[in-house]
Amino acid sequence: MSRKSLHQVALIAGVAVAALLGCGPPDKFSRHRVTGTVTFLGRPVPAGKVYFTPDAAAGNDGPPAYAEIVNGAFDTSATNGRNAISGPHHVVINGHEPGPAQADAEFGGAKALFGDYRTSVVLPASASQQAFDVPAASAKSINY
Repeated sequence: MSRKSLHQVALIAGVAVAALLGCGPPDKFSRHRVTGTVTFLGRPVPAGKVYFTPDAAAGNDGPPAYAEIVNGAFDTSATNGRNAISGPHHVVINGHEPGPAQADAEFGGAKALFGDYRTSVVLPASASQQAFDVPAASAKSINY
């Protein structure tokens, strides 16, 4: 066999192995889209994050989910999001102004409205909608 043929065979074999291995093991978790709204003081939260962490104490084990809040709405299937597994979850929500108004290092330079509001939900084994109303007592006191 010529040198050129050997290189072609090696290339084809390498591509075949890569195709069989893929990018990693398949995810064993069934994830579902979670959409919803976040309000604070009766208004949509302009920007922030929602985190869903499975409640291990309640027997729910798996990867966390998250979504960005944009104009009071979130969607775990949007860019920079990750869908959730079903079952009981701890939820952490933080909210801030959309731009780097007055510096607050904890929120990437944007003015924080509140930080780490915590609650819990039980997510179904299908797509769902959640509405969170962050209480006024969660307001973040910041001295500039």
